[in-house]
Amino acid sequence: MYHAGMNDVPDREVLLDMLADLQHDLGKHVLVPVSMLRRGAGPVEVRAALEVALRRTRTGPSGVRPARAIWESFAAKHAGALRGRPSYAALEEAVTRALDLERLINGGTNAPRDDIERDLAAVGRAIRVLAEEVLRGA
Repeated sequence: MYHAGMNDVPDREVLLDMLADLQHDLGKHVLVPVSMLRRGAGPVEVRAALEVALRRTRTGPSGVRPARAIWESFAAKHAGALRGRPSYAALEEAVTRALDLERLINGGTNAPRDDIERDLAAVGRAIRVLAEEVLRGA
């Protein structure tokens, strides 16, 4: 069994489990608040949904976790096992772009909703691509 911080590399099943958890906790929950807005939502509504997406990403028995904390925890524990894979850099880039949207929450410049959704959706897509790579044994 894999334990973060040990020198052994987790097997494929463990990596897939870790990525499935990340997909649920981050990939899904950063996109849903914005994607569920009505089509004509204005900038104030989009910013409010973006705040939920990035700053209150996951709410559960252990409290509220923002997207940044979810990502930093995942990366601290599992980046070593994934960093050598071709799609890991794309995941890091997608997460960075999504987290950079925080600048819009506090009344920063408005961005088109479609651009925001695209950047948030890219996180889940990048996780899926990396999981498919792990599954193929690449």
